[in-house]
Amino acid sequence: MPKGKPWTVAEERKLQDLRTENLKVSEIAAAMGKTEQAIMKKLQRMGMKIIQQKSTGNNASELILPKELPSVEEALMMLAGAMDALKTPGLSKTEVTRLRSLIQAASTYQVKLAEYVDYRGIEKQVIQLNRKYKELLERQLPLRQGPAEPNQSSSAAPTPPNEIQTQTN
Repeated sequence: MPKGKPWTVAEERKLQDLRTENLKVSEIAAAMGKTEQAIMKKLQRMGMKIIQQKSTGNNASELILPKELPSVEEALMMLAGAMDALKTPGLSKTEVTRLRSLIQAASTYQVKLAEYVDYRGIEKQVIQLNRKYKELLERQLPLRQGPAEPNQSSSAAPTPPNEIQTQTN
């Protein structure tokens, strides 16, 4: 297979910039004066995402990665919007299939995002931290109130609140 001329550092930077702008491979190739195949191979070698294009009919399918993950609320809004759109009478079979795909995608996204974020793990940590914070506050409370008896030394360890009531003189 014949090889073209090597890429310059400036060309690689330009390729990264054009890709960051979410241009299609065909647009990048035209802008850089290279073939689409050369652009795709270089993107692949650089570890960058390639926007796939289907040339069948007018259905161009692109996969453009978002800069940030959509929130759970955004996924729920998409889910709700697709469900509402399904209520529209007279939808074509293709549109119903597309909306059902959106619903399935939104549902799957919520599950995957929850796994990624691990809400249960975070919730457990928050509960543990709240418990520790409460214990710390309970230990600090006797220090703020001062000694229980005038004769008690200030260097003595503070007595937890639940043990103050059970002490006898």
